[in-house]
Parts: sequence; C-alpha cells; structure tokens
Amino acid sequence: MTYYPPDYNHKAVDLWSMPNILPEIQKRTMEEKTAEPQYSNALEVRDRIGFARLGLMSNQAWHDDPRHLIFVLSRYKFVSKMLEGYDKVLEIGCGDGFGSKLVRQTVKNLTAVDFDPLFIADFNER
Repeated sequence: MTYYPPDYNHKAVDLWSMPNILPEIQKRTMEEKTAEPQYSNALEVRDRIGFARLGLMSNQAWHDDPRHLIFVLSRYKFVSKMLEGYDKVLEIGCGDGFGSKLVRQTVKNLTAVDFDPLFIADFNER
C-alpha cells in the first residue's frame, strides 16, 4: 500500500515501512462513514493523499467564474485525447499547470513550462 502525505511532492512513501501511519489512517476511515457507501473512497483518498490545491489561476477562476474553469479543463481533456500515447509532449505556457495533470495521464512524458516564475513556484509547491 502506498501513502502520499499532503506535502508529498510527487514522492510515494511505502506504508509498510511506516507502520505507525497505517493504523491511524485505517482507524480514521473506519470511524467515519458517508451516507452512501459508494462515496467511502472519498474518505480514503482524503486520508491517504489529502485535499488537492488549485493553482493560482485556477483558484481565481473557481471563485470568479467556475464555468471558465470547466471550459479550461474541457480543453485539456480534448488535448489529452489528441495526444494520447505520445512519448514526449511539451506544453508551452502552462500557467499554474492545473490542467496539465489531465494530459499527463495520457502521455509518457510531459514537460510543462511557463515564463512566469510565480506560476512555476506555485506548481512546484503543490
């Protein structure tokens, strides 16, 4: 079993090498239950990985115009289908990189770049 701490920086930690964490996660998840059992996985993800943070631009879009964020993610979904199976993909102008995760699921290697160091720093913090 793999555990991704909230500050995991894309590095997995083997739970079996950290026996004190596993019982804590299991206990917390077992104590809480959702009203509908099919949503219990949401508790497991919360306890194992934590909550995902939006990037700077995505956070602003979520608060100002949530539909805009949906349009952006729809475009990323379309692009991910177009590039599915590619070996190496370069995204120029990734902004906060929030949508890049959709493309990363379908390509072997994704390099995302932006000219604004603030966006890159924000991306690396998540």
